[in-house]
Amino acid sequence: AGQRAQWWLKQLWNESELRGDKNLLPIVTTYNIAIRALANSEGATAAENLLLDLGEKYRTENSSSLCPNSESFAIVIQSWIKQVRSSESIDHRYQALKRAMEWLGGLCEIENEQNLSTTPEQYYGVLSAAKLCARDRPETLELAKDVFHAQQRSR
Repeated sequence: AGQRAQWWLKQLWNESELRGDKNLLPIVTTYNIAIRALANSEGATAAENLLLDLGEKYRTENSSSLCPNSESFAIVIQSWIKQVRSSESIDHRYQALKRAMEWLGGLCEIENEQNLSTTPEQYYGVLSAAKLCARDRPETLELAKDVFHAQQRSR
């Protein structure tokens, strides 16, 4: 499903260019559907890559309809949390946790300037995932404290 959704995005871009019609361009909602489909079928890395692609399209096209929104970030964060829960290896779990934290931190940094927002569930999800790594990776406690402090500073 994820690859199919990504194919449709490319088709929309091609049609828009071919016809010279910007109204055919996908919008952030279309991207969010594809990001979610990729997260569910291909995993967190594929979802993350499409969000990065969306960010690049937003910068190059300078179109507000392509600006990643809170949902875009939430899908990727949740996808990394899901990977923490499903990975067998502590190293893979820990790396997935760090990616979830990086995306949450990135969202926190831009939430005021882009009118985006974090939710308590995102923080709780990351902290819950951190708990799965804490016994085997004690340094997780420092990461969890950073997330807790970020939640306190969040609007």
